[in-house]
Amino acid sequence: MVKLSGGPGTDGLSTARFTGAYPWVGERDFEVFGQRGTHNARPALMCPQFPDALRAGLPLSAQVEAVTSCRNALEAVGVNLAAYNSAESARDIEDLRLALGADRLILYGGS
Repeated sequence: MVKLSGGPGTDGLSTARFTGAYPWVGERDFEVFGQRGTHNARPALMCPQFPDALRAGLPLSAQVEAVTSCRNALEAVGVNLAAYNSAESARDIEDLRLALGADRLILYGGS
């Protein structure tokens, strides 16, 4: 079983601290997978400007500017944002399956 947690603000790796919360631990192998761009990944695609704009109640135009600014900053340091999508995540999971030598995986995900 592989646990996925989506979104840059979360991270599947934090699951490792709370394995007792998952009833299947002990019944099967439980792999925790840190997806690309999530909280503890390198690079982490964290954009604090956007939640800050939301909390401040800024207009939509300011929220869009926050996201655009974040995107520009990530691209300026060489992050290829085209590599962060569902298809690439699926390829990473397949690579994990192969590395583990598993015939199949059971995915458990949340966002």
